[in-house]
Amino acid sequence: MQALDKIYDNDAYKRLKNYYPGLKFDAEVEEKEELADYIRQACVSNVNQVEDPRKRPDAPKLDEDFSKYFLINNLPKCNEAKSKKLIELLIKLYQKKNYNIDAEKITMPFDAEGNTEGVAFIQASSEEQAKLGAAIINNHQLDKNHLLSACQITEFEKIMQTSDSVEETAASYSLMDLRDPLLDTKHEHFLY
Repeated sequence: MQALDKIYDNDAYKRLKNYYPGLKFDAEVEEKEELADYIRQACVSNVNQVEDPRKRPDAPKLDEDFSKYFLINNLPKCNEAKSKKLIELLIKLYQKKNYNIDAEKITMPFDAEGNTEGVAFIQASSEEQAKLGAAIINNHQLDKNHLLSACQITEFEKIMQTSDSVEETAASYSLMDLRDPLLDTKHEHFLY
């Protein structure tokens, strides 16, 4: 649609879009095409007055400390209804170990089909509690198909930064090395 191109191809709009990623005028312009010129002109004339909202002194600060979070991997993948039962099961497992978790502190992401992705993120009250929570459930056999693994988010980041390639050591080994003691003629071998 040409009317929308007048807005979206504008450098002022693109700059505003960086600050406000959800900024769209599709519905308004489809309803009234004459708004396109007005919106484009408003973007051009006001772009210098708009500042990055993240740099304002009263902007909320993003808490980037994930030390109080841990994740549980290899959970069963299920729909939303069963995920609530799975959360209840996790809470019961932790209660058996005298570790209390609220259901509101457990987050399970869902894929496009509405099923869980086999992982849960849990917020603990402190970094020590997060370490303890991960240690309690790590290597827990939930059922015959699901051996749970758990770690703190900070540990997960370290794991993901490790290289996937395996470097061979300088010395290479062969099957001949295993027979070296038998081929040694300087020593007497006793075979029983």
